[in-house]
Amino acid sequence: MEEQTTVRFYAFICCYFKDTKWGKHLRRNLEGYKVPTTLYKRNGWKRKPINSIFLFSIEERGIGGFHGGLKGYLENSRHFIVVCSPHSAKSRVMAEAISYFHSIGRSKDIHFFIVDGIPDSSDRETECFNPVVKKLGITVTSCVNINEKKYRWSWLNRQRAYVQLIAALLGVEADLILQHHKRRAIQKFVIVLVAFIAVLVALFAV
Repeated sequence: MEEQTTVRFYAFICCYFKDTKWGKHLRRNLEGYKVPTTLYKRNGWKRKPINSIFLFSIEERGIGGFHGGLKGYLENSRHFIVVCSPHSAKSRVMAEAISYFHSIGRSKDIHFFIVDGIPDSSDRETECFNPVVKKLGITVTSCVNINEKKYRWSWLNRQRAYVQLIAALLGVEADLILQHHKRRAIQKFVIVLVAFIAVLVALFAV
């Protein structure tokens, strides 16, 4: 099948219902991300280039499968983001969604966002990739893990994962925006910390 030319959504995020909080965090971070000035001016992007994201949370009960309406959403999405965890790895509906996107020739636009579990662990209780990925021979070229220990602070590791995914969606090198994002995240943290200290000082001064 030929790739759809009409794109309604920038990305389709699919997660298991137990991972819905991560799906919501991800959508908020993607849609709210402001790229560095030099990048968006150079590429002619909007300040917030990633928008119109569709979030689908899988409930295995009461759903007959990845039905026609959802297929339409996938067809009209530029990217497909799979929220990976041991929950989604066991999901039949997730397998159907991945299989369908693969069947329309869009495997290169699948992104894997790991929130829990271990990739390729060969253990059903810890494996985070749905077996259909290996079954279909899908090459995992875009994959980030929020639990990867790069920095001392877990919140900074999560932000790094978001930036890596953003870079993959935009088709740019992660380092081009990672350092900028790190500085901005630290600045926000310092502002919040200073404000918190100011409130404490004001309370004790009363």
